[in-house]
Amino acid sequence: MKKKYIIVGIVSILILTVSVSLGYWMAQVEGSGAPITLQAQELKIVFEDTENINALNIEPGWNYTKTFTVENKSDDVYYYNIGIDKLVNTFVLDFLKYKIISDDGGYNMEEYELVSKSEVAKKEILEESIKIEKDKIHHYTIEFKYESSNEDQSADMGKIFNGNIIIEEGKKKEILAKDFIKEKYIDSNIIKRNNFSSKLEESKIYYEDGNYTEDLDKDGSGEKVYYWTGKATDNWVKFANLYWRIIRTNEDGGLRLLYAGTEPNTQQGYINTTVNNGIVQYNSSKNKPTYVGYMYGTDGNLSTNRANTKNSTIKESIDKWYTLTIEKTDDNSHNYSDYVSRTAIYCNDRSGDKYSSTGTMYYAVAQRITTWASSYGGVSSETSFRPSFKCGTTPTGILHNDAQEAERKKDMFTGTNSKGIGNQALTEYPVALMTADEIIYAGGKVGTQVSNAYYYLNSENQSVTGSNGWWTMSPSSFSIQLGAYVFIIGGSKNPGFSHEVYVDNTTSYVIRPVLSLKSCVTLIGNGTVDDPYIPEIDDTCAQADN
Repeated sequence: MKKKYIIVGIVSILILTVSVSLGYWMAQVEGSGAPITLQAQELKIVFEDTENINALNIEPGWNYTKTFTVENKSDDVYYYNIGIDKLVNTFVLDFLKYKIISDDGGYNMEEYELVSKSEVAKKEILEESIKIEKDKIHHYTIEFKYESSNEDQSADMGKIFNGNIIIEEGKKKEILAKDFIKEKYIDSNIIKRNNFSSKLEESKIYYEDGNYTEDLDKDGSGEKVYYWTGKATDNWVKFANLYWRIIRTNEDGGLRLLYAGTEPNTQQGYINTTVNNGIVQYNSSKNKPTYVGYMYGTDGNLSTNRANTKNSTIKESIDKWYTLTIEKTDDNSHNYSDYVSRTAIYCNDRSGDKYSSTGTMYYAVAQRITTWASSYGGVSSETSFRPSFKCGTTPTGILHNDAQEAERKKDMFTGTNSKGIGNQALTEYPVALMTADEIIYAGGKVGTQVSNAYYYLNSENQSVTGSNGWWTMSPSSFSIQLGAYVFIIGGSKNPGFSHEVYVDNTTSYVIRPVLSLKSCVTLIGNGTVDDPYIPEIDDTCAQADN
């Protein structure tokens, strides 16, 4: 039998003992410590710091690091876990923390986290299902620290922290889209955000419900929707050989995705190069309020505007791209379009007070998230900003007078489905654009640069669209003097800046499609840029609406 080896170093730090239990056949141990328990058979693990460390005094500001590598010597992709076995941590205060760092594809933590507390020995997995390709090496640094504070830290004197760092065989992580939040973030402190007066670049998950989401089960209250703010480093998806960012969960249980390009580090995360020679307007004319529609009808009044018999210019471009890109067969003989939800709602909210085709008007979106429309039914103070996932709501969550259900439904763009959800106008191509409301939920603010939010960033923290701004599907205003306007998001010339522009602009605005994965889709992976979620479906899911 061919022998395989690991090199293991044992760490002893005052009352803190961090030992190592790393997997291998025929393991050879260098350094002092207990015998090694074999865990993983296909990895070569080298603990690079083999010397023993003895610190006699831990004090506020203390820290200690260890480095090791994990190498995949198998003939295929491998998955492993990093954890602490026989963990005991009796520290009372929240100052003992750890951070795992890898800059070459391994698990990488953005922030320090608390070491789990336990009076009795237990096994704690710090991260599971880390993917490593064959012949690849992941280099790691684990740092422990005891933070300095102005608080009295004497309560931690004499406390114990010990355990064994382990690397063990993991398994491919699989999560159903409908179970995504409860499976991955079950222990997270997910709260409802009620203040939208300032941008929010913190990477965090929030939820929305009640009057601000669609009530699909007709129980009188909107379904709970979860969404990401800020940088959001674990919401990457690779679907149809393209990269996407998760915007939020949908009311139907699926996941909404924003197009991010053919590579994660691209600055061309848009589709203009494949449609209309790269020049794409939202619509070809701006002289009527009708032209804010993703689809539209005839001039006259809001109801006839919403007839949805004609495609906007931008919809025609997106539909062409969908045909070329999504209507292809995957490796398991399913069409990528089989993954796409037919019940997901894309809101082209044309409701609003004081409708006018001969004067000036502001649509409901502007009334909710700007002070521009304060004289036209909108809020007068930024503290009253209130975006909505539900079409046709005021900042207080009440439907506009013109938005009775039949009329409001015309703005709820969906694919053809058997559940009667939405207008079902996206018969062949259930795909659209992000809304201005979703930008606010994601941490944006109208009229403000936002350079550290996932919708603006590529994997190298640059503008995903370069200098180009990009279109949303949210109407903003109409005036007889200036025409029809919709909201846009700025590129690197004005980072993440949300504002309005007239619909027939041809200057530098690009298209980032949005589509939704069905709730029955299975996600494989961890959601990082190096191990993005890979969707899979079975035959039953392929035939379902959602």
